[in-house]
Amino acid sequence: MKKLMVVGIIILLVGVSVPSTGINVEKSNTSYDGKTLYVGGDGPGNYSKIQAAIDNASGGDTVFVYNGEYHENVIVNKAISLIGMDKNQTKILGVNGDVVDIIHNNVLIHGFTISHEPDKRAISCIIINSNNNIIRDNLIFDAYYGIRINGYNNKILTNKIKDCFILIALSHSCLNNISENIFLDSCQGIIYLAEYCDHNYISRNYINCNGFIGIRGAHYNVFELNDIIHCRLISLSSSYLAFNFYNISYGNVFKKNNLHGCEEFLLKYYSYYPHSLFIFNVLTFNGRLTKFNRNYYSKFQGIRPKRILGFLEFEFIINDFTSYSIKIPYLHIDRNPKRKPYDIPVINAQSIERNCIEGFDGYVK
Repeated sequence: MKKLMVVGIIILLVGVSVPSTGINVEKSNTSYDGKTLYVGGDGPGNYSKIQAAIDNASGGDTVFVYNGEYHENVIVNKAISLIGMDKNQTKILGVNGDVVDIIHNNVLIHGFTISHEPDKRAISCIIINSNNNIIRDNLIFDAYYGIRINGYNNKILTNKIKDCFILIALSHSCLNNISENIFLDSCQGIIYLAEYCDHNYISRNYINCNGFIGIRGAHYNVFELNDIIHCRLISLSSSYLAFNFYNISYGNVFKKNNLHGCEEFLLKYYSYYPHSLFIFNVLTFNGRLTKFNRNYYSKFQGIRPKRILGFLEFEFIINDFTSYSIKIPYLHIDRNPKRKPYDIPVINAQSIERNCIEGFDGYVK
């Protein structure tokens, strides 16, 4: 009877549609017609370790994990669906390093609490080194990185991520969809896009963190319809070796976001090398610097346009111990600021934050 209920849950999960984003992101090619392997529970033949079930699975199989605490690090090296019974009660607690490492394409991870053992420290709760994966409806917390992505066409949907040094970080990653997540209590970075992260779509997220949104050497990424509260800094910069045009961040768009208490954030472009022409390249790169359009600013009631204070910072490194910087004031303009906040129906700040915190109360003592 219990396994019949599990089959029903799996069918329901597969049938759930992925929200439309306005960007053509390739769907996962995972086949769900394989067998189901069970971890935990009391059924005959069930596995006691998640990794053991994965090792015995084949592409297209489902590994279903019953409620419980699983003290292990997991490597997903096959195109499978890894599904937890209840995200508040099905916990993967890593020993060290990366708790869940996805190295195969077309993987689904759904319904887990992912963190580390109380006396250990994780580098990443989830690291993705592949393409076309779906990470959906998990509780992720207390690591250096919440989710780290090195891949294409991945979907990060309806997760709750908090208490990480950087909540989500991308490097050399394009066409990823980060939507309808909850980001809370970052120590430093909320979303960080590093070199060669292009055409990623970040939408309908609830962000309440005193951290920064960082974009370094990334291009044409879209931040749209997010609720952003207390964001300390939006940093747009070159990469460390910015001797060519491509390493300048340009073409990124912030539009139709609700910015609550973010009026004092600064826009920061910087180079780590003294190159006289670089200043002019940053200022005149074909007008393709980051654009702000139709955002709501909670403290702005003036006549359009909205001026957004920033500065250009150039840091010159003399040696390993000595550097100096020059700051030049710079303004961005939102020519069409919205006077009333956008109605983002999937986001309800009070209930989401309350439910998120309640969910994290299930952390192992």
